[in-house]
Amino acid sequence: TWWSHDIGGHHFGERDDELYLRWVQYGVFSPIMRLHSTSNEFMGKEPWKYRADVEYFATNALRFRHRLIPYLYSMNYQSATEGLPLVRPLYYLLPHDERAYNAPNEYYFGTELIACPITEKIDPQTGFAGVKVFLPEGRYTDIFTGRIYAGDREITLYRDESSFPVLVKEGAIIPLDINDTANDTSNPKGMELLIYRGNSAFVLYEDDGVTQAYLGGASAKTVLSVSETDKTVVFRIGKAEGDLSVLPEKRMYKLSFRDIAACESIEVTVNGVPLPVELNQTEGYVTVILSDLSPDTETEITLTGVTAVKNRSIRELKTEIISKLQGSNNAKNRFNRILEEDKSTTAYSPLKGPLGELTALYYEAT
Repeated sequence: TWWSHDIGGHHFGERDDELYLRWVQYGVFSPIMRLHSTSNEFMGKEPWKYRADVEYFATNALRFRHRLIPYLYSMNYQSATEGLPLVRPLYYLLPHDERAYNAPNEYYFGTELIACPITEKIDPQTGFAGVKVFLPEGRYTDIFTGRIYAGDREITLYRDESSFPVLVKEGAIIPLDINDTANDTSNPKGMELLIYRGNSAFVLYEDDGVTQAYLGGASAKTVLSVSETDKTVVFRIGKAEGDLSVLPEKRMYKLSFRDIAACESIEVTVNGVPLPVELNQTEGYVTVILSDLSPDTETEITLTGVTAVKNRSIRELKTEIISKLQGSNNAKNRFNRILEEDKSTTAYSPLKGPLGELTALYYEAT
């Protein structure tokens, strides 16, 4: 279940910077990510050999891949012990829903993520490209854009070159290495946990990096869980179980509640003892820093009076999309007036790209 592909190509081919970038982004959400090349000075695949915008976004993607190691390693353990592949089509989990067979560019990436790679060229007029997806029942959030979607429907999602849609369902927990610069695969001393409202749990697996745990090697597991009732969200970091020598003696956690905009109060306890913390709400969502936590402690964070993150207004989104359209500004003004008066799909026929998503968002908002 752990396979790879030759990102950027190997022999022959043609230079296509956009294709390279999309390939790198797809590689981030593949079991093994590796750039490929051949012995030819004109066919190197290092990001800095591409135009400036492609270099920037490819570098961001590669750094995010490194941060994903705690998540990937936990999924690798699950694959080794339970035979669950990291990449699974939606119909593996929803075999009786015909819609799950109609989105070939969409797949589960581990237990928490749904990846939707974009494999079509960006429309030069809009600066966006789309991918058709099926959202199962529930609430989904794009980890890159923060946009929230209602499930139980098919929709085409559009993105610019910075990313493609990567969705998490309510209750998802994504463990990330806090460091994206060190070329290091040791168990991190600092983690960022992406947390989404709901009711679920994630088992973080770590070992000594040498022996295989299911063959008797040294390893430890930490249960991370989130629960939600009314306007209260509780997040727990359980006591690590197993050989704690494989873990850092102290670990810093940045808890990023990505779909909580604010809360009235927060209470943190470590082994039942209150711990004073500072609440940060300046990033558009709630974050909490917990320093120097020992692996043999149990930590509970309770957020009360929670205010959920809301999507940006449809007017703001519309203005942003139309402002980026290449072409006559007078024509854009006329098109904007049409949208203000008529939200039907007929208003979108003159233009391509994300305006299809804009249509769906209008209907969803109204």
